[in-house]
Amino acid sequence: MTSNSTEHLIAARRGDSNRRRQRVLDALSRLRTDGAEITISAVARTARVDRSFL
Repeated sequence: MTSNSTEHLIAARRGDSNRRRQRVLDALSRLRTDGAEITISAVARTARVDRSFL
């Protein structure tokens, strides 16, 4: 793998992580606004991320 390819893959992974992190923050806000119980499972389900990401 060339340095260029590696940099591209790293940038793609960072972008994916940033998008998932934002979905988690949005999910927390939504759950708080709705008065729902905030659990790992609820956040993961609402944010559409795996529990291991949290």
